[in-house]
Amino acid sequence: ERQSNVRAANNNAKLAGVKDKIKFTCSSLDDLDIRYDKEEVSKAIVQLTRKDENRLHEIYHQLSYVLSKGAKIMFIVRPGFDLIIPDNFKEFFNKEITRGGSNYKLICLEKI
Repeated sequence: ERQSNVRAANNNAKLAGVKDKIKFTCSSLDDLDIRYDKEEVSKAIVQLTRKDENRLHEIYHQLSYVLSKGAKIMFIVRPGFDLIIPDNFKEFFNKEITRGGSNYKLICLEKI
């Protein structure tokens, strides 16, 4: 399912005429520092499920390596989840949304 989402995002970027300015990929947390160079990534989306919440420190560690200064991370979390924000990130925005009958909280951080 993740790869079909990446294909759909790439197709939408092509239709919007921005395919040459954006690249969508799906990576596992364990592969980030192998797949990307230091400070190579400018945007990341992380869907943090209940089973992944205990890996938050590791997520920040890996993303701190691959994200450039000023890069943004969009966390998709369950409503009521309090995201701990480390010192090298600041909150950009925080809002709750409903999609397909489910509620989510979107928290966007910027690497400083």
